[in-house]
Amino acid sequence: MVATCSSISAQEYSSECSFETVKSDTSCVLSVESEYNSPDSYSTDAASSEADESPSSNDDVLIPTNKIKRTFVDYKKIRLDLQEIEWENSLQQDTEASWELFKDILLSLELKHTKTYFSERPRTLPYMSPQLKKVINKKKKAWKKYKNCESAAHLEQYKKARNKLRNATRKATIRYEESIALEAKTNPKKKGDYENFLASLLINGDARSSSIAVRAFNIEVASIRDSISQTQLGLMRLQFWKDLIDDAFVGRPSAQPVGMEIWRALQRHQLSKRYFRRIIEAREDNMKDKSFNDIQSAEDYAEKSVSSILYLTLEALDVKNVNADHAASHIGKAQGLVSMIRGIPINAKHGVVNLPLELLANHKVSQSSVLRGTSDQGLKDLIFDLASQAHHHLTHAKSLAHSVPEEAKVALLPAVSVHQHLERIRLIDFDVYNPKLQNRPHWLAAKLWWHKMRNKY
Repeated sequence: MVATCSSISAQEYSSECSFETVKSDTSCVLSVESEYNSPDSYSTDAASSEADESPSSNDDVLIPTNKIKRTFVDYKKIRLDLQEIEWENSLQQDTEASWELFKDILLSLELKHTKTYFSERPRTLPYMSPQLKKVINKKKKAWKKYKNCESAAHLEQYKKARNKLRNATRKATIRYEESIALEAKTNPKKKGDYENFLASLLINGDARSSSIAVRAFNIEVASIRDSISQTQLGLMRLQFWKDLIDDAFVGRPSAQPVGMEIWRALQRHQLSKRYFRRIIEAREDNMKDKSFNDIQSAEDYAEKSVSSILYLTLEALDVKNVNADHAASHIGKAQGLVSMIRGIPINAKHGVVNLPLELLANHKVSQSSVLRGTSDQGLKDLIFDLASQAHHHLTHAKSLAHSVPEEAKVALLPAVSVHQHLERIRLIDFDVYNPKLQNRPHWLAAKLWWHKMRNKY
């Protein structure tokens, strides 16, 4: 915000927090990087005018300075101290108690290895750019001209400059929010969510930022299982995200980049807390038991972990429609089943088979043969059953298109990539170990755009 006559900078709090796990069997590190800025300097004119108006006895008046208070934390020493702790003996309690114990240990170490210093560097807003500075200067000049003569013409020029600045600031803020969500994972293309990321880019307005924030949140919780050596550590990290969501919904934004974007999305839209909780709970259940009893349990998992994201996207678009929710449910289940099929070779390399046990028994497929990468007829028949069920859900979702509101269809664009994957699975004769299965659909970006232009999914 820019003051009308003299620029007065406000107190700034800026922080970044990243959650990372050290790849060690006995250590888990929560890395918190924070930066606290004290009140920045007022402009010379503003400071002098306030000094003239203030009483002669001003011992209790806070005098603004151009110094910024910052904190420095030695995370190398914290990591070394954490690695010396016997975590297996310390974390024998339930998840919440273990998480509280870990936070207490981390806080004590952070206080131990934290130093405070002052910097002369002036404050800069994170979304400030040279173009935005030019708009600010034009607005200041327009204000000065109006103050000199106070004519109606100059007032009109000032209002135009002010409105232009508001629009430019809003756009710059949106761009910054999007970059924060994207930087939460340095390159979402490498994290397996590239197709959904492309679909999110076609959403207009504030809903796009909220959708990307939800996708980034899902990437964070989904990647936990593959980055831990002990289940208890994974459950603690999921507890961290539970606390983050709880804080965001009561108006306490997290310094963690994705958490900050979730809080901002809540300021713009009425998102349901239960969908965030369902995403976390689905990952929690999958972490405790990595296998599914039957195809119904696999669909339930997809409903919680994938369909919930689509529900949140619809809410970001301010869509409240039963048919849209129904279509989103089927698309989420189809996408979840397709992801299960495509993930078979990758999971096999890590010694994991997450195929429904009932289907394995019906088609007489052993888990050891899946781990060896043997694609026999039994496994192909199993994949055929999964793909057929996914195709059934996708067909059902498309049959609802005539009753889904036009503004909701952009949220359902992930159905395009699901359809292309199912078609590729059919063309390779349901051989999940065929390298072509891992290739991204051809011309996906163009097809997504084409479907959006035609109001289809």
